[in-house]
Amino acid sequence: MKIGDLAAQAGVTRRQIRYYEDQGLLQPRRDKAGYRVFLESDVPKVARIRALLATGLGTAAIGRILTCSTQDAPEKIPACGATLQELSQQRTRLKSQAADLSNAMVRLEALIAEASA
Repeated sequence: MKIGDLAAQAGVTRRQIRYYEDQGLLQPRRDKAGYRVFLESDVPKVARIRALLATGLGTAAIGRILTCSTQDAPEKIPACGATLQELSQQRTRLKSQAADLSNAMVRLEALIAEASA
């Protein structure tokens, strides 16, 4: 399938597909005319990439996670040791960021209350 077909089926833009390719997350072959040719299995792969990006993971981490992928369940996020470690580390980072944001909100609320008095 061509890039436009993949983008439409995956619900993303062609630009996003090209970005995923540039980051090494997708590896289309090229036809004789030089056009990218994607596989049907790239549709769920794009969904996995998007799900992982939504967690705040970077493309390097996503690339490592995708190496655990199996063809048995292409719609699922793979669950090998590297995946669990990457996801656990991201959870720790997000919890820390959430705590920092919560503290910032408390300080901001206090400043607003002070300024309103």
